[in-house]
Amino acid sequence: MALFDLFRRTSPKPEPQPAPQPPQGSGTRHFERDPARMFDTAKTAALAHLFAVPSEQRDADWIDRFWAAAWTAALVLPEPPIAPGPDGFPYLRLHLPAQGASYEANSLMNLASGLVEQGAGAAFFAAAGADMADAEYVVPMGVLDSILRFDHPGGEPSELDEVRSGTPTANRVTTLPAGEQILVGTPSPDFLSPAAARALHRHLAEDWGLAEPRVAILVSPSLCPSRSLVVGQSRSALLAKGATEAQIAGWMERIGWFLPPSRGLMLMPDGWSVEEMTPLRELF
Repeated sequence: MALFDLFRRTSPKPEPQPAPQPPQGSGTRHFERDPARMFDTAKTAALAHLFAVPSEQRDADWIDRFWAAAWTAALVLPEPPIAPGPDGFPYLRLHLPAQGASYEANSLMNLASGLVEQGAGAAFFAAAGADMADAEYVVPMGVLDSILRFDHPGGEPSELDEVRSGTPTANRVTTLPAGEQILVGTPSPDFLSPAAARALHRHLAEDWGLAEPRVAILVSPSLCPSRSLVVGQSRSALLAKGATEAQIAGWMERIGWFLPPSRGLMLMPDGWSVEEMTPLRELF
């Protein structure tokens, strides 16, 4: 099924999904799946107020208030509902209803699961005709996956705790200490969801040209967070092919679009055999 077909207005309205269980040790979910709260017009008004704030004034408090409203706000899907963003990734467009107009309401709560399964993100707009570059807020696929699985747009709570209490090593070239004991294995579905594995396989095959994309999970006490997804391509091999460090950083950032933001991500260390890593196609 194509992305466009999934969100056509002529398609049957998605059935509410069973509510995920709250993470261990937590109480009420912030991002609940309660059908009774799925199309909240008060949250729509809250979003309209937030979108009126100039972009340079949108701080951490603004983002908190955005998430308090965005999940259940009653919003409108245009035709076509899916469009590529300036970054090339597909986004479902969600916009505020026109003042005083009747509309068929939808919400991010109602659509998030389908977006993750289809490998798409969500983009919020103040008006239907806004250009994709003028989105008020964009939500990558990995953030939606994080919300559904961990009840937090920032990622897995244990990894967020590690980052808060340590020195993050993500997005840096890191050398593991000599003799350090590490664990290497196959990512579990809890670490790399089947939907993320599927979308990542497609991305690495199409954008990186890898015939058989492979990954592993590496656990090291010197990393923060301590767990990292390893992509089956080495930095030295990319540099040998003419890539620059800036290009490699950009490519890794694009891989992160598919993952919860707390996830560690690294290229395959030199000396590893890619054949010993797990084919992504085995994970979905």
